Amino acid sequence: MKPFQILALIAFLAMILSPRLAFAHGNLEHILGTVSSVSDKTLVVETTKGELKTVELTDSTQYISKGKSASLDQLKKGMRVVIHAKKKGDKWEAKEVKFGAQKKTPDSTPQ
Repeated sequence: MKPFQILALIAFLAMILSPRLAFAHGNLEHILGTVSSVSDKTLVVETTKGELKTVELTDSTQYISKGKSASLDQLKKGMRVVIHAKKKGDKWEAKEVKFGAQKKTPDSTPQ
């Protein structure tokens, strides 16, 4: 094969496969970060990029902690989260909130 044909084949395969990868979780987006605040209706997350995002919680939002079913009352400020959310207008609605341990702070004592 000529280099141009190889490049064309790679481009073609990328166009076919990229939509499948983009929709691996349906039309949900990932929001990763640390819980800044939590209430019955909303969750504010400081993302890994340092942005604050407010995510709405609904009766159908599922909570998972360490791979097991959990509840909203187990979610605390400082915990790391991965949220699968759907954009509704200008707001985010959480479909699933996965969380674990609180974010570790560096030990200030010299070693």
